[in-house]
Amino acid sequence: MTKSKKRFWRANPNSSQTNFPGRISSIEERYAEFIRRYVIKRKALAKDKEGIRIKISAFNNRNLTLTHNKNKGQYSVEVLMSHLINNNNTLTFKCSLYNDRKQVINLTAASLLDACSLTLWYDDKNDWRKTNKFVKIEPKRMYDHIIIQFHIDEPVISSYQIPIALNFKSEIGERNITLCRTIRLNILNAREKESTTKGKEISPFTGKRFSYKYLIETHKKIAEHGPPYLEHEFTELKFECDEPEILETLSKITVAKRTTLKNYAEKFHNCLWLEEINKVRMLEKYNMENVTMIREDKRLKLHVPGLEQKRPSLVIGDKIHIAIHDDHTAYRGYITEIEYCYVFIENVDDDLLETISECPSSELDVSFQLGTLPLERAHQGIKEVCDRGIVKSLFNINKRSSPEVPIRKITSFKNRAVIKNHEQRTAVENILNCTSGRAPYIVYGPPGTGKTVTIVEAIYQIFKDTSKKILVCAPSNAACDMLTEKLIEFCKSHELIRIHSKARDKSMIPEKIRPYSNFSSEDEVSSMYCEHLLGYRIIVTTLILIGKYRDGTGGNKRPSYKADYVFIDEAAQASEPESCVALAMLKPNGNIVLAGDPKQLGPIILSTGAQEYGLGNVFQFL
Repeated sequence: MTKSKKRFWRANPNSSQTNFPGRISSIEERYAEFIRRYVIKRKALAKDKEGIRIKISAFNNRNLTLTHNKNKGQYSVEVLMSHLINNNNTLTFKCSLYNDRKQVINLTAASLLDACSLTLWYDDKNDWRKTNKFVKIEPKRMYDHIIIQFHIDEPVISSYQIPIALNFKSEIGERNITLCRTIRLNILNAREKESTTKGKEISPFTGKRFSYKYLIETHKKIAEHGPPYLEHEFTELKFECDEPEILETLSKITVAKRTTLKNYAEKFHNCLWLEEINKVRMLEKYNMENVTMIREDKRLKLHVPGLEQKRPSLVIGDKIHIAIHDDHTAYRGYITEIEYCYVFIENVDDDLLETISECPSSELDVSFQLGTLPLERAHQGIKEVCDRGIVKSLFNINKRSSPEVPIRKITSFKNRAVIKNHEQRTAVENILNCTSGRAPYIVYGPPGTGKTVTIVEAIYQIFKDTSKKILVCAPSNAACDMLTEKLIEFCKSHELIRIHSKARDKSMIPEKIRPYSNFSSEDEVSSMYCEHLLGYRIIVTTLILIGKYRDGTGGNKRPSYKADYVFIDEAAQASEPESCVALAMLKPNGNIVLAGDPKQLGPIILSTGAQEYGLGNVFQFL
């Protein structure tokens, strides 16, 4: 069989591969329609129907055995590397078409739904590009002249999927019928590695750009991942900008890199976009190639070197894209468990699960997807503090207003040590009497000076003498846990709630605070909604998580939660947009208290440009 340009066509929508007689739409439209139907309705298209059957077998190669999955319309074949090399790195398959009907059926089009140049097809009886007729298949007859050929120049251990679509037209009623079949090709037993690589562990992290043409994901609701990402006008804008454009914008809207009331929102939105770009680049360094996974029932297990050292830093709920090496299709999954250096992935399409079951040695490419929820909530926090005028408080430091109520002296302290410390006692009295007005009250100092003790005492005094609602936040779970342990000394479980994320490792939650946490009777972290928060006097959670309870979260009209006081401990370790997520929960004329040490290490900022333009902690402008 001689290769001829007249008979061979690549899977290219711009070529004449799909230019067959009887086509109603253009070449591009037909190809796009095949792709769309294959991705969306591939399971329905994979079954024999209306008296039309398709069978795929090895062509002139008795040593190859194909396993057929009728429900999926898939043919799987395993071939040894040595066998492939002995066959000039080429495998050929025959596609046989059976007409079990009583009427003639016309084969009007055939197309490979794979842009991979390794695969091609031809008809060894007809040159479809020259003839101006349909291929007629008589009743109760077979047509077996469709040939599919796979050729690879340098064989490697890998897995390939070869999908083919066939379009038929009935002579009665001119009804179109499209059927699809897929050949799964698994190449096993690679050549021995060169002596230079023997005994050395090769890192799976390649840092190569993860590319695919189609993304397949299940549409099941995943309760563990919380609400959907927030959507607002900034979401699409950030993807239209690159780093140089953002830096140019920042240089135009800021003078000497100063933050003003006028440029506050635009500046921090741009800084967050810069940070997102750098986080994506950082995560791309951990793209993996040629790795294997273990199937455990409905989930996959993946070994990730360096995971225990947070390289990469992954959390439960993160998205992951998986592709068979050199394939054009990626599958989306979600990380549902992290154990030492392993991640467990669920909600993956059944096709990928079956591929790994049939060939555990299948080499896969993996890309971890950046979780944008914290960034989206930071964007929303910036927007809300500006829209509601809260941002003016941050520029009101030198305009102290007089207390709204007469100065009250504290007669009873929870912590007796505060009585003996003049600075701590004065700070508690000032917070209780709102001496800073609408401006934030700042509690700062070196480690060990009693900042946390001071704000806990202030919270106690407000809790004891007023009916005001208090929100207590910190950038880390550890800081929130420590605050909760101190606050439950004078609070009951119906007065205080420590809200944990479902993505948090439950083993890290102290037993002492569990009765005051959002735990269900099954000792699992349960969902909390705005209406659940309204009955508590004190709420403790992280800066990012409190953004879940903003007005209109998830598009639902729920009772909104707003606090009279917002306390942020370890404020110097959070970026200003993160702090704004909590500040957006403040009632009109509410009070802000910030505690931290601006001399210690601040938030981790990956983008040098964002850091240069002020994406640091809230203390930098106070």
